[in-house]
Amino acid sequence: MSAVHRQCWKFAVDKKKLIYCGGFIIVLVVIVVVTVFLTKHFGPSCAFSSPCPPLWIMFEGKCYYFSKEGKNWTSSQTFCSSYGASLARITTNEKDFIMWLKGKTPYWIGLGRDRDQSWKWINGENATLEVIGNGGDCAYLVDDFKASSSRCNTEHSWICQRPVEAAGPAIERKADGVQLSRQHDPVDGIRTH
Repeated sequence: MSAVHRQCWKFAVDKKKLIYCGGFIIVLVVIVVVTVFLTKHFGPSCAFSSPCPPLWIMFEGKCYYFSKEGKNWTSSQTFCSSYGASLARITTNEKDFIMWLKGKTPYWIGLGRDRDQSWKWINGENATLEVIGNGGDCAYLVDDFKASSSRCNTEHSWICQRPVEAAGPAIERKADGVQLSRQHDPVDGIRTH
């Protein structure tokens, strides 16, 4: 008898090990059968469905997306819009959460202005963050929970924000190639250049 056969025979002789092994296999089969049944009858995400799209993070009733790539302010807002979101409007309630996830990376947020006018959030409300510098008409978030002004055609990462109840991604996504111009955006009145 070979060494492998001797090991198998020793294992089979030890009834206690055989019972444990059989019980483990039965439990494993039951888990697989239940998983297949639930997936077949309720879809693959029945129990663990998230109200946010994949790669988005939920915090206090809102979904957030922190991009890994850079785009200009307008293209960043276009991306957010395709998910029923906008560039983030950050309140003091979200400060620690945002700053922790942001790290040292500069991110576009939904703060802009018409040339030499006051800063406004993308929804038209007056800015609640201090904006430092005079580099442009769009703002990105900096380390000390302040915003810094920048030219809108500069590329930065961006943060999208939407309520949990918002619709999912649009069926037809807008192209990323947005023509940059010095015109007013009809939705929010902020310059999109």
